[in-house]
Amino acid sequence: MTDGQRGETSMSDSRVEGWSTSRYWTYLRNVLRRGFSRYPNKYEVLKRSKEGRNQYRCAGCGGVFGKKDTSVDHIEPCGPLRTWDDVAPFVDKMFCSLDGLQVLCKTCHDYKSLVDRGMSEEEIASIWFKKLKAKEQKQWLMDAGIEPASNAEKRLKQYRRTL
Repeated sequence: MTDGQRGETSMSDSRVEGWSTSRYWTYLRNVLRRGFSRYPNKYEVLKRSKEGRNQYRCAGCGGVFGKKDTSVDHIEPCGPLRTWDDVAPFVDKMFCSLDGLQVLCKTCHDYKSLVDRGMSEEEIASIWFKKLKAKEQKQWLMDAGIEPASNAEKRLKQYRRTL
């Protein structure tokens, strides 16, 4: 590939011997994300959502959470980074202005990320239910008036029927 060439890359175009194209683009995406971790607007949006010492208000649910339980979220997803044509839009969205960022708690951020990836409400709810410990799944089903099944797969089917 020449320096001016754009578009799709092939396996041999990863620029690092032994790396697949996917690995190459994943590496570049991670380098840009590490750069975002030091981006001044990230710290400013955190400062604006600060409620107290190490406490931040979630723009999604309105709850107050510790810093380790929050994320700075891009309101508009950065999108894919798989070709040279994706670089400029990705960087533009990654290093956006303050009004393109928000602080979300981990739960709201996880939910928004799944919605941004095109998952349905039912798929997202199923993922949430699967993350619960067996005891919590059983309690949820009992609270819904359902006798819990003995294994996780059957409990998930029971849960899905309630949606």
